[in-house]
Amino acid sequence: MADPRVATTNRLGTRLSVKTYKADASGDIVYDATQPNGTAVAGRAVMLTGNGLIRLTADASPVLGKLLNMEYDGYCSVAVGGVVDLPSSGTTTVGTKIVGALLTAARGYVRSAVAATLADVAASSGLVLDVANTAAVEVDLDG
Repeated sequence: MADPRVATTNRLGTRLSVKTYKADASGDIVYDATQPNGTAVAGRAVMLTGNGLIRLTADASPVLGKLLNMEYDGYCSVAVGGVVDLPSSGTTTVGTKIVGALLTAARGYVRSAVAATLADVAASSGLVLDVANTAAVEVDLDG
């Protein structure tokens, strides 16, 4: 019998801390009752844009956390601590800090911070734990 620990590290969701924020008026995060979790962009990385307001991450932006779901009134649940998986764009390396990134022009992705870039260093947070699946890079938001 195969060892089930080989298939998964079982870190996802550990120490999860969830807070509520409201989507800003940018139109990045839109409620859609037909989508799982209330929006087509659930699972992507978000950043703060104002007092209690969020939108999807831009390139080299600080990462607040992972968008979990959205309600009809614009309020969203965001994982702000613990181990989550986030979609990656560009180079993501185990053991590095993350910043926001774009995939073509789409917002809400992450990449490894570039140590030589002051903006990346200033905005970096978290810790990349596993990059085996670039569509779902494992990140410790508290790292």
